[in-house]
This record gives sequence, C-alpha cells and structure tokens, in this order.
Amino acid sequence: MGYLLLARKAADGRTAMAIFLLDVYCVGVKDVILRVAGAHEIERFMDRLNVAQPMTAIEPPRARKLLHDLVAWSGSIGLAPHPDYAVAEPLFGDVSVD
Repeated sequence: MGYLLLARKAADGRTAMAIFLLDVYCVGVKDVILRVAGAHEIERFMDRLNVAQPMTAIEPPRARKLLHDLVAWSGSIGLAPHPDYAVAEPLFGDVSVD
C-alpha cells in the first residue's frame, strides 16, 4: 500500500491535487482524493502527509506510467480502479507515459 500525489497549478491560480491510494498486490487504485485549494493550503496538507509517510519525488511520466500499468494489471484480473480515477487522472495533462 502506498500513495501517489499529483499537484498542479489550476487555470484560476489555485492548486489542484489528486492523491491515488495504491494497492499494488490486489485492488490497484483503491481510492482517490481530489482537492482544489490555495497553494499554501495544499502545501500544508502535503507537509502533514510527508510526516505520516515520507514522500519521494518521481518524474510525472514515471508516475503516470505507474498508474496506467497498475490500472491495466488490476483490470486484467477483473478489478476496476476507484470511480474518481477517471476524474483525477486527466490532471496529468499532456504528460506522456513514454
């Protein structure tokens, strides 16, 4: 179990954040949390997460590939990702999985 966090500046100047709860041994993308807020609020939230479980930065293409591969694998055993995955995944924008 782990999580992948993506934060991007939204068009209106706020920050959009998606947290994907990952279960790499069974369910796949188990849960998704979406939040849009000011940059300071998102930074405070991320700081609290980092205290609970230290984060490691990875490149956006690698993060998106991890998600795509996990969704494909769990789909191959009949498990769909959390319904909010379809809403949150487009936050990657034009980031390629290649």
